[in-house]
Amino acid sequence: EKALVQTLNDSHLSFAVCDVMENEPLMSDSILWRTNNLLITSHDSGVSDKTSQRLIILLIENLNRYQSNQPLRHLV
Repeated sequence: EKALVQTLNDSHLSFAVCDVMENEPLMSDSILWRTNNLLITSHDSGVSDKTSQRLIILLIENLNRYQSNQPLRHLV
């Protein structure tokens, strides 16, 4: 992870996407969260025909919660 951040910061790599980290869940103070050209995605172990629908419902619900200053669901 340190080498990835250094490589991104040195512009040897323009962008990266990670869904698996050395230590999970990723700590809130991890430098990875503050690396602008790094996208961190959820590590999903399974997908079904209802996955997209459930993710959209959760996204909308959490957006509404965020706008209402309520706690978000399923934070890691």
